[in-house]
Amino acid sequence: MRMTQANRTELIVVIYDLFLEYMKDAKEAHAAGDMEGFREAISHAQPVLSELTSCLDFKYEISYQLQEIYRYCGRCLAAAQAKEDPEELKGAVISINNLRTGFFEVSKNDKSPALMKNSQKVYAGLTYGRDSLNESLNDNPLRGYKA
Repeated sequence: MRMTQANRTELIVVIYDLFLEYMKDAKEAHAAGDMEGFREAISHAQPVLSELTSCLDFKYEISYQLQEIYRYCGRCLAAAQAKEDPEELKGAVISINNLRTGFFEVSKNDKSPALMKNSQKVYAGLTYGRDSLNESLNDNPLRGYKA
């Protein structure tokens, strides 16, 4: 739901959150002695960096700087995987966390519409259950399809 309602800036924050979640999974797997899980979490994070890199718009100077940060993060992931050492992930986590903080602040002022058109609308807070918040879905039979 978060992705379907996100504008461009909010979507970048979501992607950063995915990366950070994979880093958390890698650290937890390593702490549990699960080397396969450690490698798997890192291998899931690598396409996230690729996606961030592929979305850069090089009309803007900052894109070159972001590309270098993403490359650095990729090197951190490769080193962590080769050495099976979660300490190698620290630089990537710090870098992406800093970028996430910046983009999150920018997203507060970004009033552009959601990127996904014709997605399902979710209304939260209209009704409350005994122990939870109920969400109502506006079902549209053409959701996701536009002729």
